[in-house]
Amino acid sequence: MVAKGTVITAALYNSLQTQVATVLGKGNSLNTDYDPANPKFGYNQPVQSPYLVVNPTTGVFPAISAPNHWALLKTDILTCATHQNSDVSTLTSLAITAGIVITNTDIDPFTTAVATIVANRTVQPPSNQYTISTLNTSSWAQPWNAQIYNTLTVNWPTAADMRAFFNAGGSIKFSATRSNSSGSLQDTAWTTLISNLGTITFDVNGIRGSVGTGSSIGPYSLTNAYGSIPIYTYTGGVSYGGNDYSIFALCNQTSNATGTASYITFKIVFNDDSKATGTQFDSVTGTFTSTTSCLRPSGSYVNTVLPTASGILFTGG
Repeated sequence: MVAKGTVITAALYNSLQTQVATVLGKGNSLNTDYDPANPKFGYNQPVQSPYLVVNPTTGVFPAISAPNHWALLKTDILTCATHQNSDVSTLTSLAITAGIVITNTDIDPFTTAVATIVANRTVQPPSNQYTISTLNTSSWAQPWNAQIYNTLTVNWPTAADMRAFFNAGGSIKFSATRSNSSGSLQDTAWTTLISNLGTITFDVNGIRGSVGTGSSIGPYSLTNAYGSIPIYTYTGGVSYGGNDYSIFALCNQTSNATGTASYITFKIVFNDDSKATGTQFDSVTGTFTSTTSCLRPSGSYVNTVLPTASGILFTGG
C-alpha cells in the first residue's frame, strides 16, 4: 500500500508500467526486445501505455496526474487479466476520466492488479481465450514386437513466436488410441496402457499427465539432444514385464535457457518390454494412433501464432 501523502510521480507510474509491459509486450520493460535472462516473460502483444522519460532539461521525472496515462495502463492490465482470468475487480471499478487527479488512494488498486498479472502470467487462459488444434495424427498398423516411435517437429516462425505461445499459457498435448488388436494377453496389456494414458500436457512449467511420471522439463530446459531419460513416461502391462509409453524432446539450440529456439522435436515411443525380459511374447497387433495437438492462446486480448508440424510417420518394428 502506498503511504498517505506520497507524491504520484512519473517514476512511480513507470515502475508499474514496466512490469505490465514486460508481461504483455516482448518481455522487457521498454518493449524493444526480450530479456534473455527472463525468457518466461512476454506475450509479444501491443502495449498501449507509454513509458515516461526524464525531462532532458531538469534531469528528473515530472509529477504526473494525467488521466490518459493511467487509463492506458489500466487497459493494458485488464488485457492481461482477462486473458489470464485474473481477478482485478478493484481496478476494474476504478473510474479514470478527464479532469480526475490520480491520488495515492488510486494507486493501491493498480499495485495489487499488477502483482496479480505478473504472478499469473503463464497460467492456461480460460476456454474462451484459447483454441485447440490438431497438429498431427500418425498411425502404425503392422505387427511389431520391440519398439515403434513417432517423431514430430513443432515449428514456430520465430523464437519470439514460440516464447509468446508458451508464456501466454499455450501447451502441446499428446494422446494415443488403439484398435483392431488380436486380443492376446500382450495386446490386452497394451490396450489397458493406452486406455489409461489420457492426455499429456507439455507447457512452460514442464510435462505431466493424469498417470505416469512427468518432469519439470519445459521449453526453456531443452537442448539440441534427447536426454537419456524421457521427459515423460508411463509404464503398464506388468504381466508382460512393463510396457511403456515415453516422450523425449529436443530443440534447435544447444541450450534454450535464453529462449532462442524456434522449434521442438518430440519423439513419442511405444516400447514393448516383454522381449527384452525374456518373457514369452507374441507380436503386438492392431492399429496404434498417436495424436499431437496444441492449446493456443487465441482470444481477442492475447493472440499467439499457431505452430505447424512436420516430421516422419511411425517407424520401428
